[in-house]
Amino acid sequence: MRHGRWAVSSVILATILVASAARAQNYEARRVNVSPYVGIFLLDDQELTDAVGVEVDAGPLLGGRVGVALSPSWEVEGAYGISPLSTEVSEFEGPGSDQNLADITAHLLYGAVNYSIVYRDNPTELLLMAGFGFLILDPEGEGDNTSDPMLELAVGFTHPVRDWIFIRGDLRDHLAFCSAADEVGESSACPTDDEMLHNIEVSAALQFWVY
Repeated sequence: MRHGRWAVSSVILATILVASAARAQNYEARRVNVSPYVGIFLLDDQELTDAVGVEVDAGPLLGGRVGVALSPSWEVEGAYGISPLSTEVSEFEGPGSDQNLADITAHLLYGAVNYSIVYRDNPTELLLMAGFGFLILDPEGEGDNTSDPMLELAVGFTHPVRDWIFIRGDLRDHLAFCSAADEVGESSACPTDDEMLHNIEVSAALQFWVY
């Protein structure tokens, strides 16, 4: 599973490197947009599975973004997303397979810089995105929530439906710098060791240019 998540990151990085040399053309001035989005969020549970025998299922993702265009190609945006996640005992016997399972709510809060590539005679734009934020995991019950910094890498696209409405798709890797639990019973997505976790988002949005 971890190798697959590394593959997603490699694809995103390769796309950014290849496409960053492309030339933007035919830009129509726009300034502010809002984008409600829905998707699927996959929490990297490899360390959690290895340590306590618990898996985290993929969950639905809801959120919103606000973007501000700085130039024909560059944009900054802020985003918030929330994903309710359920847990289950791993299909492989684990040392913690008899423990109580709790649902987890993941909160994604980040800012990003987007590079938009506009092609001649093609209304679809390619998006290359990078940013920084925080992943907050809030377990149901008595456990304390955890907040880990994360690096954002993503690729996506937009396609116009109307002059001021676009369809947007994102493939995003939320690379969380996860800290191991300091005390027994403390919640963490990496209970025993500090790790870099690859949390994957696949989402679709309607982007409204409001100004």
